[in-house]
Amino acid sequence: MKKLSKKQVIHIAKLSRIDLSNQEIKKFQNQLSDVLEYVSQIQELNLPESQEYSVLDLKNIFREDKITENWQREKLMGNAPKQKDGFFVVPSVFKKK
Repeated sequence: MKKLSKKQVIHIAKLSRIDLSNQEIKKFQNQLSDVLEYVSQIQELNLPESQEYSVLDLKNIFREDKITENWQREKLMGNAPKQKDGFFVVPSVFKKK
């Protein structure tokens, strides 16, 4: 993989909202290029499908997402302090002029 250009490093710094000196740009040209080279080497590896591992003996405690039709709008809306036309009324986040 070829080395990142000065223009590319400046673009990345701009996206990251980081101001870099000319010396830092040169430094990051080398460092970021090295990182991308390592990533490309890892992508070339033929690995079996990866598995998630944890040092803790945890199981998935979340229930499976299922679409159900057993909720009742009237009961739900009964919990709302304010409502209008079947929708919750909440305070505005914008100031009126």
